[in-house]
Amino acid sequence: MASVQVVQDSRPPADAYQDMITTLLPLDPDLEIEEQTNQTWHIKDWKKLEKRVYWPTFECGGLTWRVLIYPSGNNVDFVSLYLEASPKVGKDKTIVAKHRFHAAENDWGFTKFSQLKNLLGAPGVDADSLLLENGEANITAYVRVYKDPTGVLWENFWNYDLKKATGMVGLRNQGSTGYLNVVLQALYFITAIRKLVYKIPTREGATTDVAWALQRLFYSLQTSDTFVTTQELTKSFGWSPIQAFQQQDVVEMLQILISQLMTRAQWNRVEELLPDLFIGSQRFFTSNVNSDRVSSRSEDLYILSLNIYGLRTLQESLADYVKVDTFNTGAQHEPQEMKRGMIIDAFPPVLHLQLKRFQYDISEDAMVKLDDFFEFPEEIDLSPYLADNADRSEPWTYVIYGVVAHSGGIAGGQYNAFLRPANDGQFYKFDDERVTKATLKEAIHNNFGAEDGKPTKKPTAYLLIYTRKSRLGDLLGNFTKNDVPQRIVQELARETAEKARKAAEEEKRRLNVEISLISDETFQNHHGLDLSTAISSPTDLASPRVYNILGAATLAEFTLKIAAEKGLKSKRTRFWFMANRQNKTIRPESPLEDHTETFDQIIRRQRINDRKIRLYVEEMEPEKSIWPLRVGSHSEILLFLKHYNPLQEQVLEEPMRGVCHVYVRKSGEASELSTRINKIMNWPSAVQMILFEEIKPALTTMMDPSETFKGLELQDGDIIRFQRTTESLILPSSLADNVAEIRI
Repeated sequence: MASVQVVQDSRPPADAYQDMITTLLPLDPDLEIEEQTNQTWHIKDWKKLEKRVYWPTFECGGLTWRVLIYPSGNNVDFVSLYLEASPKVGKDKTIVAKHRFHAAENDWGFTKFSQLKNLLGAPGVDADSLLLENGEANITAYVRVYKDPTGVLWENFWNYDLKKATGMVGLRNQGSTGYLNVVLQALYFITAIRKLVYKIPTREGATTDVAWALQRLFYSLQTSDTFVTTQELTKSFGWSPIQAFQQQDVVEMLQILISQLMTRAQWNRVEELLPDLFIGSQRFFTSNVNSDRVSSRSEDLYILSLNIYGLRTLQESLADYVKVDTFNTGAQHEPQEMKRGMIIDAFPPVLHLQLKRFQYDISEDAMVKLDDFFEFPEEIDLSPYLADNADRSEPWTYVIYGVVAHSGGIAGGQYNAFLRPANDGQFYKFDDERVTKATLKEAIHNNFGAEDGKPTKKPTAYLLIYTRKSRLGDLLGNFTKNDVPQRIVQELARETAEKARKAAEEEKRRLNVEISLISDETFQNHHGLDLSTAISSPTDLASPRVYNILGAATLAEFTLKIAAEKGLKSKRTRFWFMANRQNKTIRPESPLEDHTETFDQIIRRQRINDRKIRLYVEEMEPEKSIWPLRVGSHSEILLFLKHYNPLQEQVLEEPMRGVCHVYVRKSGEASELSTRINKIMNWPSAVQMILFEEIKPALTTMMDPSETFKGLELQDGDIIRFQRTTESLILPSSLADNVAEIRI
């Protein structure tokens, strides 16, 4: 007889709701539960449910909840199940759960919660495993609402206004400048430092003045509604762009910045005030145990580097720093017992403590990072670590102001700063452009390091900033707009106005199209190559006239404008698009005939990148009522005529000038053009002339008068030079250099 082994399911029954909520929603020790509940909806006949069904509402965490179900699926072959939050009037519209519910996303769940075949059955599905029993089912919603003291738990930061949420703004990371950003934020929020920085005399606009760049940056942090860039500051350091992508040590950056401020504060009243904030005093001493002989050397103290290897608390590290070592010296037969150590006479009001997490590992022959657990308090009495004769008239109690944490390894990583800018105890996390509220646990306890000392991806404290409790009112006191010198406000207001002006111009350029317009008058005043001069000038009649119009303007609107200027009817005015030819000339290519087309559309069609366009405006000849044909056997091409008279050079006049434009049939011979030119120039009909085609600056060819225009391969926009044979058949050097070919 075969034995049957019954395997017991360790999971609680589905109707054991309190046990189930613990199984389904494991507790997070870092989060505090505000309220939790469970609600069950008994469905008597699943098949009779409508396509979309709402469960009756229930309350949890001060909000109203309900379950939304699509029994036959939300456009999928799965049961679709959602939990929806509907905040009460007067309550915060966002809550925290497995999903952060807010007005734009007030329901969350599973579109593919369960396949329909698991409810209704299907071939191959075990009938005993169906979720429906006699068409009945229970649906239970387990809801747990967490407290959210920072307002950003599970926040996706879409449309997140950090200035509105925190009153602060972040700093833009230029590449790898996170170390610089945390130092700047840490200095900025100590209002005593900010006030002193503003008092340093500076020369506005000096790009190499670190103090001026810092004043600009501090003022921007104070007034900007969005993140601030540090480019002006790094430029004042003399950095190249590539240096912004090189990782540096945050403590070294702090030392550099403080040193720069000390240097700029020299020879003025700020020189005596800055050291009072940053610098304490200490002495390194050696003494003979058997005599009163003591030697000592005084040093400034402004960044205290503390050992953490083998030590677990800040108090232990401070005791290690001031401990006295004994050693022997002198001859072997007469050894002298000596003592040496460090004596601290005074800590600075703003105390920076570097935790030496980077050290050389002999076994690996490399620098390694120590992620060892190291605890530091929110408040500490430093008097036990002072010299016996130190001034104790004022308490030496310090409270933590900031924690700079490092995540990553020796080769690189990321710095974040947790700062407490005011006396209200609220910490803020500064992560480059983003600023958010932080809890005391996030700022302090979460940065102690790993209990087992193994490398961790979590951040560990690297730099601690403490402020003297008795002087908090001075160090972190109120800062008003009156603390900013007017010279800085005015200069930066001018810069802001100038930037706004340039931005408006850029926006205008982005929206506008620059049209360089050439007319027959332009051509007639031109005495050089091509149809006009290349550069526009208001005083040069031979240069294009420039118009700036909206890209959304239509060709019809521009036609009306130009026709009105010229006193013409708009239907007798049209524009030609001027194209860049391969031979480096710019000539009319084709008329613009769709008057409903906008200039934005023209630019896209012509594939113009810089929103600049050249046009030729054509006026219909007085005796004509329609434009010349451009297609068919009688099609005509547009040519421009130039008169060249070398005799003019002999009387110091321009030898060449534009005359007009003409249309010729492609099938016509070049000789026909001579007759028309005589009429245009009011010359006798017997006048003979030579015709040249101006191809490009270094190439002009003589035309065969018996050849057709088609045979000469002439096209719209070509330029014909003509010269009377009675004027001279000898070309001057200036023209002869341009003649590359003569065809007779």
